[in-house]
Amino acid sequence: GGPSTPPPYTIGAHGSAPGGNGGSGGKKPSPGAMAGYGLAAVAVIVALVFVIIGLTSGGDDPDPKPTAKPKPSPTASTGDDGDSTTNDGGSDSGGFKGPDKSRTIDSSKCTDATESYSDKSKVMVPDMTIKDLTSVKACLRAAGWKLGEVTKEDENVWGKNTVLEQSPDSLDDFDPKKDKIDLTVSTGQPAD
Repeated sequence: GGPSTPPPYTIGAHGSAPGGNGGSGGKKPSPGAMAGYGLAAVAVIVALVFVIIGLTSGGDDPDPKPTAKPKPSPTASTGDDGDSTTNDGGSDSGGFKGPDKSRTIDSSKCTDATESYSDKSKVMVPDMTIKDLTSVKACLRAAGWKLGEVTKEDENVWGKNTVLEQSPDSLDDFDPKKDKIDLTVSTGQPAD
């Protein structure tokens, strides 16, 4: 009986010949593992791209500008016509926002304005919004254009004397001989 026991084992060993296929099946997981490693590498690359985009967009944000904005307001607010608004600004640090003289429009935007496509006697109005009123007036004067109504609006995001709206809008046709440009300008005071 003892010698007959090894043959079944031998048969069992032959029976593991399909397990030999399992050995070749052992080769199959390695390409699968490689694919898994590839996916992991792609995931790492994607994560790095997001980090880089995050850093880049953080770099594109005009972070220096907001810190620079408050600096002109104390000197500019001392020169303001209305001392009452300056005093209000002093009492409420989160309230009044002074002018930002750095936001200017070049006079050439008015003097060299693009001709209207539909009417050669007209020009297209440049974008004057989010610009300081002083520079906008200088632009209009340089081109000989007429300033219409200037409406004040309470808002303290952009600061006093910042143009919030214009009529006609930018790129609208404008007849410099007849038309006027109306502006809505910030008071620098918080909106109620």
